[in-house]
Amino acid sequence: MNIGIVIPCYNRVDSLNRLLVSLEGANYLGEEVDLIFSIDYSGINNIRYLAESFQWEFGSKKIILHPSNIGLKQNILSCGDLVDEYDAVIVLEDDLYVAKDFYNYAKQAAYYYLNNDNIAGISLFSYKYTEIGFYQFYPFQDNYDTFFIQWPSSWGQLWTKRQWHSFRSWLSLNKSLEDINIPASVKLWTHSWKKFYIAYMIDLDKYFVYPYVSFTNDFGSSGVHHTNQSNICTTSLFFGINKKYLFRDFDKSSIYVYDCFFQMRKRNLILNDREYDVCFDLYSTKDVCNIDTNYVITSKTIKKPIISFASIHIPFEYNILTNEGGGFFYLTTKNEYKKQSLAILKKETLRMKMYVPDMIKYVCYKIWRKIFK
Repeated sequence: MNIGIVIPCYNRVDSLNRLLVSLEGANYLGEEVDLIFSIDYSGINNIRYLAESFQWEFGSKKIILHPSNIGLKQNILSCGDLVDEYDAVIVLEDDLYVAKDFYNYAKQAAYYYLNNDNIAGISLFSYKYTEIGFYQFYPFQDNYDTFFIQWPSSWGQLWTKRQWHSFRSWLSLNKSLEDINIPASVKLWTHSWKKFYIAYMIDLDKYFVYPYVSFTNDFGSSGVHHTNQSNICTTSLFFGINKKYLFRDFDKSSIYVYDCFFQMRKRNLILNDREYDVCFDLYSTKDVCNIDTNYVITSKTIKKPIISFASIHIPFEYNILTNEGGGFFYLTTKNEYKKQSLAILKKETLRMKMYVPDMIKYVCYKIWRKIFK
C-alpha cells in the first residue's frame, strides 16, 4: 500500500519544525514514504523556506504552494484529494507530534478496515476528553487496540482512497446541515471541514476507528482556530515500536461503539426484568432532538426516576450495565427528560479529572469566541 504523509501548513514555523523532528524519528518499516507540504498563502515565506530546506530521507518530498489564501477547510480538502495519487494519505496538521510507531499502526489499520464501508477513516489520536462538553472520556477497553466513534479525527488521521471518495461524493450533493441531526454546537462552527465530515458520518451512519493509545499529540499552538497555545488536548503518547496491533471487527451493537456525543450507542437494555430502548446522555450534552428512543439514561436530576444508578464505576456506562444502584444517573422517559437540566455540581463531578488551569483556559476561550466572533 502506497501511503503519502501530507502536512497542511500556514504560518506556524516552530510547530512545523517540531512535527518534522518527530517525523524524522519515526519507523517507516524500511519503505519509501512521500512527504507532502500543502502550504497555504500567508504573505510570508518562513514556512516555504523550512519546507525547502528540510531533508526527507525516507522518500520523495513534494511542496504544494497555494497562490492565494484558501483557508484551513479547503487546505484539508485538498490534502484529502491527494488519495488520487496514493492508496491512502495520512494528514498531520502542523501543531502535532507523532509517535515512532504511528506509520506502522496506520498502515496495519488501513489494511484491516480497507473494505469495510462502516469505516470513514482511521484516527491516530486518542481522546482523553470529549469534544462535546469537554468531559473526561472513558471508553470500554479489553484486549483489542481499537474502538469506534461517530466522530472524525482532526489531530492525525488516515483516509484510504475509498473512504475519501465516499465523503467527496456525499459532499457534492450539497446537503443542508439543518436536515441532519448533528450536535447543535457543531452547526455553529465556522470555516470547518470537520463539521461536514461529522454530518456525512451521521447521515450515512459511518464511524472512525480510534486507538486506545495515542500516536499523535496535539499542542494546540496559536493559529487560525486558536489564538493562544493550550495543552487542553495534549495526551500521553505511545512509545512502543514494531507492534502487531489487534484490530476490533465493527459491530454496531457492541459496547465499543460510540455516537457523535462520545456516548454509548442507543440500545435495548433489560433492567429489573423489563426491556427498555435507551439513549445514553450521561453528560447531559444532547438536545431533545438528539433523542430518538422512548427512554433516556441521564445525569439530569429526575425527581421520580424509573431506576437510579451510581457513578462508582468507570466507564460510567458500567454502572448502568450492571444495574449498580445509586442516585447519580437516572432512567427516565423522553418526556420527563425534556423538563430537567443538569446541576452545576454534577457537571464538575463528571469533569472530576479535568486539570483546573486548562479548564479555566477553555472556558475563557469559549467566552472570548462568543464576544468577538
